[in-house]
Amino acid sequence: MGQVVEEFRGTDNLVYAEVLTDNNTIGEGYTTGAVKVLAPVAEIGKTVETASDTKYYDNKPALTIIAEGADTISLTVPALDLETLADITGKEYDSATGAFMDGERDPKYFALGYRLRLTDGTYRYVWRYKGSFGIPDETSQTENAGTDSNNQQLTFTGISTMHIFTKTGNSQKALVVDERTSDVDLSTFFDQVTTCDNLGGSGLATVTNVLTHMNTSNSVHSATVGAAYSATLSAEEGYTVSDVTVVMNGVDVTSTAYTAGTGAVSIASVTGNIVIAGTAAVTQ
Repeated sequence: MGQVVEEFRGTDNLVYAEVLTDNNTIGEGYTTGAVKVLAPVAEIGKTVETASDTKYYDNKPALTIIAEGADTISLTVPALDLETLADITGKEYDSATGAFMDGERDPKYFALGYRLRLTDGTYRYVWRYKGSFGIPDETSQTENAGTDSNNQQLTFTGISTMHIFTKTGNSQKALVVDERTSDVDLSTFFDQVTTCDNLGGSGLATVTNVLTHMNTSNSVHSATVGAAYSATLSAEEGYTVSDVTVVMNGVDVTSTAYTAGTGAVSIASVTGNIVIAGTAAVTQ
């Protein structure tokens, strides 16, 4: 199978949310505030601080020690509105007068989200869990007969969380999901700070169809825990459905989840992995 070659060609949906807690408390160890729009974005760049050192034994290179540090996210944005500038830099903003007051900083951590578009038109979705914004650089020059103008350069320094995520068993710096290979619903990815633990809602359950001479209207192989799941089963031409069972989370739920005659599978709230087995016999 040949490898598909794609490049980055676009970026949008630059958002942020304040990190309210980040500790190892089970369940509430990582929480954030509301997601806010940061700014339109012209360019996003990322560099990762790394270091390596080779150790020698018996006059030969024997091992290499590699360390990974902070991520530096460079953002090219238009002139930020003063309220947003005050929010991300920990400065004072007077809503009554609309004035930005450039005094002492109140350091805060934020999560940063954005999308990267690929040349095939699909997107790569990103949430960086924790970092701080630097004071943005700005330059302005005299107006002339040309069309020159100046934007702002904003730097976000991303670090790992203190929180240990359940799914990975360790701390994380970011979550990256490629639309081309993901089976999850990304329509709500930026409604909250999506993490590896809440990706797809409360988590995902697998859906396995074991069907003999039968078809299903729902070919998706996963379902969101806590959400509804539905499908319609039908027999192939010349066959009649003879037996169907629906098992969820190891429990037979056929009596409540399947309606014979219509072929409807309907689960109000998914609680675990689903196995739908069905057999159709030759029509007499």
